[in-house]
Amino acid sequence: MIQGETMSNAECPECGAQIAQRAGIEVGEIISCGDCGSKLEVKSVAPFGLATAPSVEEDWGE
Repeated sequence: MIQGETMSNAECPECGAQIAQRAGIEVGEIISCGDCGSKLEVKSVAPFGLATAPSVEEDWGE
């Protein structure tokens, strides 16, 4: 971590748990909530923001 850089927390949109921002995390990365297990997508890193990850849908051969 760069000196003076602060990591922050974001709230799980499913259960409200606080999730700490890891160093090196990138927008679009999928992480799991340690409390409820929900898959979450990193929407922003400054400020740290999360959203429920989109579910993977079948493309039915398209």
